[in-house]
Amino acid sequence: MQEKVKQKIPFVIDDFFSSQEQRDENSKEKVEDIDISLIDDFANHPFKIIKNDEFESLKESIKIIREWTELTQQDFAKSINRSSKTIEGYEYGKINYNFDTFMKICKKHGIEIIIKKK
Repeated sequence: MQEKVKQKIPFVIDDFFSSQEQRDENSKEKVEDIDISLIDDFANHPFKIIKNDEFESLKESIKIIREWTELTQQDFAKSINRSSKTIEGYEYGKINYNFDTFMKICKKHGIEIIIKKK
């Protein structure tokens, strides 16, 4: 008894009704900016959103450092190999960054950070 072999058709019907440019665009990974205020915490999620006084002062610190350097967001971003959108996100609290990133920024711009226990 011979088994029937199913052949996959190397295209879909939509291929007949769309351009190559549309198909290429549809196959790209989609990245969407989401305002941090729209994200809710929920149990056992691997990412946590920290919105407290420490977060507020840390986000303000990046803006203060940038202002000390007298650089625009664009020039500051170039100096630390980031986009100006990223710097804007840091300053407005839309993008979180870790302490290591903060320390690298400080080192790059000659800012000494002193940490002491209260």
